[in-house]
Amino acid sequence: MCVVYIITACCSGCALGANAYWSTAFHVYTPLPFRPGRGFGDLFRTHFFVNAGNLSTVNFGKLY
Repeated sequence: MCVVYIITACCSGCALGANAYWSTAFHVYTPLPFRPGRGFGDLFRTHFFVNAGNLSTVNFGKLY
């Protein structure tokens, strides 16, 4: 019997996929480097971002 969990599925006690994950993000918002005009140009911002993550299997039985 297969049961689907949030991250992975499980069939007969064996996980199909990973059992650990992490995710992080960094965002920077700043005014535009040029001023296209007062009023309307102030409604827009520059957005820089970096996203990273990993999905893996952790085996606590073989820690060195």
